[in-house]
Amino acid sequence: MAARIFTGRAHLQPIASLAKKAVSVVVSPPFPLPAYRFVVFITAGSMPFLTDVRFQSVSGLAVSRTLDWEKNYPSIKTDEAKSLTLSRGLTSIADGAVSALASANLDQLQLWDQRLLAFDILVASIDMKGVPKAAWKFERAILTDLDWGELNAENGQLIIERMTFSCKNMRPFTL
Repeated sequence: MAARIFTGRAHLQPIASLAKKAVSVVVSPPFPLPAYRFVVFITAGSMPFLTDVRFQSVSGLAVSRTLDWEKNYPSIKTDEAKSLTLSRGLTSIADGAVSALASANLDQLQLWDQRLLAFDILVASIDMKGVPKAAWKFERAILTDLDWGELNAENGQLIIERMTFSCKNMRPFTL
């Protein structure tokens, strides 16, 4: 089969038309997602806690690893757990009933030294329209710490409930 030799600019026309189309599609560069627009979905088994998705802050959205170096060859340690902390103002439903998530936490406190309850937690960053754009999934997260902070009549602050979970599997992904 003979090699094709292109003369002139005929072979460049398809590339030029693709470049024009690509330029017309891109209107503006993408903006970084704001850190203050997020939602949290929590399930225990097959039971979702749909009434408790508002949190003040989320921390622990990091991936790191520890390496063991033996004779100048690295290996990855896989026994390290990840930590996720969710913070929110302590709430109750308008009729005075305890919310579903608070009820699950109270149930855990009754058997704190005897039983573990695994949660699946999805944290999603959302855009201005409320559409998820990036997410982090924590599978089989175990509540390890429940903290209500300090009660102090002098500062007039709200009670902030902090829930810290430990898990082995955290998967970040974009939507």
